[in-house]
Formats: sequence, structure tokens, C-alpha cells
Amino acid sequence: MATASPSALPPARERKIILIVDDKSMNRKVIQMAFRNKDYEILEAADGAEAVEVAKEKKPDLILMDIMMPIQDGYECTRQLKNNNELMDIPILFVSSREKPDDIVRAFEAGGADYIKKPFVSSELLARVDRQLQGKSRQDELARRELEVLHAMDQQNRVFGNVTYNLNEQVTEILRWLKNLKEKFVEVNAGQLAEACEQKLAELTEALENLENWSTSQLEDVEIKRNTFPIKPKLDENIAVFDAICEDRKMKIVNKVTENLTAYCDEQMFFTIIHNLLSNAIRFSKPKCIIQITAEGDGFTVKIHIKDMGVSVSGGLLSRLFSKEEVVATPDTDNAVSTGIGLKLCHRLIELNRGQISVETEPGKGSTFNVMLPQTLNESHFEDTEK
Repeated sequence: MATASPSALPPARERKIILIVDDKSMNRKVIQMAFRNKDYEILEAADGAEAVEVAKEKKPDLILMDIMMPIQDGYECTRQLKNNNELMDIPILFVSSREKPDDIVRAFEAGGADYIKKPFVSSELLARVDRQLQGKSRQDELARRELEVLHAMDQQNRVFGNVTYNLNEQVTEILRWLKNLKEKFVEVNAGQLAEACEQKLAELTEALENLENWSTSQLEDVEIKRNTFPIKPKLDENIAVFDAICEDRKMKIVNKVTENLTAYCDEQMFFTIIHNLLSNAIRFSKPKCIIQITAEGDGFTVKIHIKDMGVSVSGGLLSRLFSKEEVVATPDTDNAVSTGIGLKLCHRLIELNRGQISVETEPGKGSTFNVMLPQTLNESHFEDTEK
């Protein structure tokens, strides 16, 4: 079951709203006078029924409640407010001239948070109101954090569910090949089958590593070691990793990046980003094609472009490719389904390094992934480009 987004909670108010409920206008004015030096927004209601309607509309931070009122008394009003899911957490402070212990007990049983007798001392009223507002603020912040945690867990559960499904499909395919080898050993080229299984297992291993890295990258205390370094050697190092598969598929990765271009980010994360984007480009490109890497910088940001000549990304998938809510799995040139976790990892690592990623696609001509990262320690210019 999906959880609500933390943005669904109303933003914390700088100016608190207090609802005064009393059937006598003079009493309401006396209470208002106690707050004359406080920056509160004061609302009024003359009876319990009116108070419920005002509370539904304005969602006050605290309610000061009289007991004896026409139409609906303070006890019944409080019970109604506490039975409303949207209003039940509003603290209600009873302000009444009734002094009998039974009256005070009934107020707390109805859901009151505090009780002060009329006539009151203004300083005491202010102190009790401040205490309730502080408690309400802490409660709201805890609720917000809890919802953020639940929302993050919901996102991770979706990711793990989608990736697990796709990994299971690949494992099933390997098992099918092995069963075919066992049943029709004479008719199957064992060498080709072993090579196909080896490649598929390598893809599974990479997907599991990406999943582990992505999970780690979600932690708030993930360590980021930023420094300035030339990007061409890192690109060449990545290209060398794919020499064998490129030779097998008669593909070529061309690095057109000049020696002087630098990036200011975590080197290991940069390597992982490029590795996944190149792996993605190879997987989705047809044999005998060329993958090009180009880049340019202006002293503030470096923009890296990885262009393939493979399967184009459809318009519907394009908008969801870097979604935080889901993992988008797509079939490659061999019609095998990619897990999609690699691109999700890239997006997260680039985000951690104060960068951006985008993709451009053209039907029949492949896709270009664009990565923008800071070039210098001074990131103010780069942050402006994000707005």
C-alpha cells in the first residue's frame, strides 16, 4: 500500500492560530487581551457547533474552550473534535469558571489537554498556551519525519519489488537454457550456451551491485569525497572495462573528450555513473555501432554526453526514466528486460554530487544521456543553473 507523500502535510506555520470558544463576547475579548503582545492569529466561536465548523475550515493550532454554552457545550464539542481524524491532534485548553472536581475530570475525559479556572491570571494562561503550542509543534515535526520515513520505505519497497521481479526473469531464462542443455545436449552448442550463461550472470551480478550501491546511496550519512580531477582518464578506464564485450559485438566506444576538462565530485561515484551509462548504451545499441563520448566545460560546470545508436526511449518512458517513485525496466536490443536500477543509481549519485542528468532521444537514431557536474569548489553558479 502506497504511503502519502510528506508534501501532503501542511507546512509548519510561522504564525500560530488560536480559536477562542465562549458564548460571551466580553470573555472572548478578555482572553484576546492576554495575547495582545503575541503574534497569534485569533479566531472566535460563540458555541460548540460553530467551533467545530471553524476548526474544520481553519485547522487552528490550539483551542481555548468554555464549558457552559448554548446549542452545544464544551464537552460535546471537544468529543466531536477528538473524533475527527483531521482535528483530533489539536490541543484543547478548557477555560471555565466551574471549579468542581467532577467538571474538571469530565473536561479531561472529553479530551482536554489542560484546564484553567476563570478568572485567570494572564501570565499563567500564556504559560500554559505556550507549553501546549510547543508540544504541538514537536508532535507535528515527529509526524512529518515519520511520514518521510514511511514514504522512503515505500519507494524502496517498490524498487526492490521491481528489480527482484526482473532478476527472477533472468534467472528463469538461465535455468531454461540449462534445462535445454540437459535434454538436448547433442543438438546444443555447449560453448555458445556457456558463453550466454556467463554473460547473463555477469549482468545479474552488475544489477545486484547496482542495487546494493543504490540502497547505500539512500542513507543520509553516505560519505562523499569530492575533489577536482581530469575526467578523460576516468572515461578511458571505463572504456577499457568493456573492451571484450565491444569486440564481441563489433562495437566501438570513441572518447572525444579533451585532456584539460575536469570535474569536481566524488571520483568513485563518477566512475560508477559512467560505467552504468556505458553499460546501458552497449546493451541498447545494435552490433557494429559506435558509441560517442563528448564533453565541454565553462569553468563552472562540465557537461558530458554519451550518445548511442540503439533502441530509442519512447515518450511515455522518457518522463518516468529518472522517477523516484518507480524503476523503469525496458527491453534491450536482444529483447531481454533491463532492471532499470542502473539509471536510478546514476540519478542518485549525480544528485549527491550536486549535478543533473537528462536524456534526449530520436526514433531510429538512439539516445544521448547528458550529465552535468560542477567543475570547481565554488558551486554557486551551478546551483543557479538548476533553478
